[in-house]
Amino acid sequence: MTERLRHTLRNNIAAIIEKNLKGPRELLESFNGFEDLSTAEVASHIETWKTNPLSLEACQEEVKKFLDLKKSIEEKCESQTLFPMIVVNSAEAKSFLENKALELRSALLRLTCDNWCASNETICKRYEALKARMASSPDTTEELDELRRFFDASKNELEELEDDISASTELYQVFQRAGSTSPRPSTNSTGRSLAGPRSSRPWYSKER
Repeated sequence: MTERLRHTLRNNIAAIIEKNLKGPRELLESFNGFEDLSTAEVASHIETWKTNPLSLEACQEEVKKFLDLKKSIEEKCESQTLFPMIVVNSAEAKSFLENKALELRSALLRLTCDNWCASNETICKRYEALKARMASSPDTTEELDELRRFFDASKNELEELEDDISASTELYQVFQRAGSTSPRPSTNSTGRSLAGPRSSRPWYSKER
């Protein structure tokens, strides 16, 4: 075999290999858009969310974003992709990315729920304090005047309390729309829920 023939054969083989590696290379490059997700640290995201709390709208967007990422990865390709010379197994990479997206989503829901529960406890304490003061019985004219002044002064706080209860209900509905319900809603002294009915599904469920 002449050197010229060897050179021609080597070039032909290299061209065939290069041609057949195009598909796997493009498949690999299609995962580049998930690089930030692959390197994301859940603990770091939690600290960021704690330092810079998300608004209700932003929280909904983040929850949806992570679920959309999971679905996008799931639909990216089959677990095994057959090319003429190579079979690419993407199952492990897909599983890693899908789980990371769900882990981040779950972490955000958990943090938001913890804040929601703490807020509801504060709402209940404020309500009980107002109720106890308003239910008090004045024994003197001075105490009666003081109670009247308290009623006048508490109007703004009652309006704020009503707004906080409405915000709590809206957040509870976010949990339900996210496919994961919150723990049992806080209740006031009458036993009436500050949010909505409890679902039988755990709020931290990963699936919609």
